[in-house]
This record gives sequence, structure tokens and C-alpha cells, in this order.
Amino acid sequence: MAKPLIVVPFVPGMLEPQVKDVGEQVGADFVLMEGATSYWDMFERLWTGEPDFISIEQDTLGSAELIESMAACDGAWCSATYGRWSWDNVIGGVAGIGVLGTDGSLGLMRFGAIRQQVPDAIERSLRITPARAFDDLCGSLIRVLRDEEGISVCLHFPPARHLDRNGPRYPDPWTEDRYLAEVAARANLKARRPTSRC
Repeated sequence: MAKPLIVVPFVPGMLEPQVKDVGEQVGADFVLMEGATSYWDMFERLWTGEPDFISIEQDTLGSAELIESMAACDGAWCSATYGRWSWDNVIGGVAGIGVLGTDGSLGLMRFGAIRQQVPDAIERSLRITPARAFDDLCGSLIRVLRDEEGISVCLHFPPARHLDRNGPRYPDPWTEDRYLAEVAARANLKARRPTSRC
């Protein structure tokens, strides 16, 4: 498996120093967001390209260990969490089992085989939010992948931190053990054992 490209999209003056330090540690490419649609443009380009990619937003701090775990994973779609997640019964989900969603939004995600599974995801996201505003990409892309396609994200730990003062913060972030127990319980509901954490 080829090493994924790691990108840190950022707006001038908004890149958190701690995120910059970790990005440099893991060999990330820093991608300047010069225009109002730059974030969408970057995702469109990376979605159809090679290799897989990890996107780290300018205010999401994950450890090098977390990012390296995602880079080594063969899951189709991986995410950090800030400490919470949910199993939602959505359009594409199996009744009673649910599809895993995360509080991590697009803060720190790896996009692998999901890009081949849903090659038109960005195009479909644009139908939901055609204005291409920065904040709209997260909601519309996750809506396509999780809600419409019924695909669960694979979570990686330790939890990331959102450095924006309005970002999610939990005094008691949920643990990896809790996540793995929930994945195993849902695999049993499907009458099969998980082959991996993802």
C-alpha cells in the first residue's frame, strides 16, 4: 500500500502553530487556500487523483501517532474524533445496526478506497451546496458518504483536539476501547466478525 499524501489546507494567518509543527513532523504538504472555493477545488483534484490522501484542517490538532495510524490503515474512509461518535440509522444503513458518524467533521480524515467506491461524491456534494462555500463541503460530503451511501467511517485514536474556541471539547472523551467494543457488537448483529477495526 502506497503512503497517502498528507495535506494541510490553510488560510493565511489562520494556521495554528501546533498543527504546523505536527504537519511538518509527518511530512505534510501545506496547501494555501487563496480563494473562496479553494477548499472545494483541492478536494475535487485529490478525489480523482492518486494516491489516497489525509486532510488536516488548520485548526485540528492530531498527534503524529494518530496521523501515522491513519496513513497505515487500509480502511476506505478514516477519521479522527474529538471524543464522540454516533451510530445513526440513515437511508443507506442497515436497520438496527446503523452507520457510524463522527464529531470530527472534515477536521482530520483519510480518504482511501471510498474515492473509488463513490467516485461522484464531490459532484453530488456540489448538488447539495452549489455555492462551494468552505463550510459547506463538510456537511454535504458527509451527507453523501454516510447518509446517502450508508458508509461508516473508521475511527482512529487518540482523540484529536479542535483548537478553535468554538470547536467541540469534552471533559471525558470516549475511548478507543469503547469504539472497538461497539464495532464488535455491531459486527455480531450482522452475523459476521470484523476483520479489522475499520
